[in-house]
Amino acid sequence: MQIPQGFMYRDALKKGRPKHIKFDDFYIRHPFMENSKRAKIFAPFDALTGFSELLMSKEVHYVEKAELDERREKELGMKTDILCNAVKNSRDAREKGIMISVTYYVPCTDIMNEAYGTKGQYVTETGSLRKVDTVFRLLQVNNVTIYFDDIFSIEGEIFSGGDR
Repeated sequence: MQIPQGFMYRDALKKGRPKHIKFDDFYIRHPFMENSKRAKIFAPFDALTGFSELLMSKEVHYVEKAELDERREKELGMKTDILCNAVKNSRDAREKGIMISVTYYVPCTDIMNEAYGTKGQYVTETGSLRKVDTVFRLLQVNNVTIYFDDIFSIEGEIFSGGDR
């Protein structure tokens, strides 16, 4: 292949590759690198180190709502009755400071997720009982309102040493 007439690097191209004598100025400034170390130069670079792991940890796994059998429904009914009898109103609940742990179902609210409207996740809220409402069938733990129909389990010392 012929070099074009107006090519600005024509002289450098004609000279060819530089030849260096061991321990000359260039060799001292740029020592020879072994091929095994040289491969690191071309390794893929992850600019956001750990970002993909963080995304995976934030991924929520949704499940379908579990249907409770009769025994479990009866047990939850007895426990909500115990809570209703122990607490007359929200002031009474704050004064008594009944500590419970409630596991309940929360439907998926992300409209961009395929689980929207069909699946959800189970969340456990632990804290003091604030309110029990038998008319609207809900209870409030800390500042979280939980409907009776969404409750999966209730635990606490008020139920004579935990879950039966």
